[in-house]
Amino acid sequence: MTTAWTTSPLSCGVTDWQGCQRGEVWQVQFNPSLRSEGKDEHPAVILSIDQLNRSRMPLTTIIPFTSAVPRYEGMLNVRVEPDASNGLTKISWAQPHMIRAVNRELRLVRRRGALAEADFARIQEAVRDVLGL
Repeated sequence: MTTAWTTSPLSCGVTDWQGCQRGEVWQVQFNPSLRSEGKDEHPAVILSIDQLNRSRMPLTTIIPFTSAVPRYEGMLNVRVEPDASNGLTKISWAQPHMIRAVNRELRLVRRRGALAEADFARIQEAVRDVLGL
């Protein structure tokens, strides 16, 4: 069963980790990282459902973005255009194959915006493809 997602999520401040919502774009600190894991700070979209994002469990599932032009698009790289709503500053590619859980208090730096429903739907479809769901 799919949980509905809204295009007008509540605003999250950096001290309001439990208010972060599915479909929002956050700046995430990936350091320390190991080998081929993402590193440094990058935007990422919150994938986990809001019930988990508001729970006492400190983890949130995210999909990172990269601005490096991939060799190909498709299920491994979903192109998202920057706009005022999503807070991205350049063309970015969501990387569903890099899905991971992060500690909200340690890794989420600041809220950048929220994805349009169509962009988030394409990323969700790519996640299903990558995970074979």
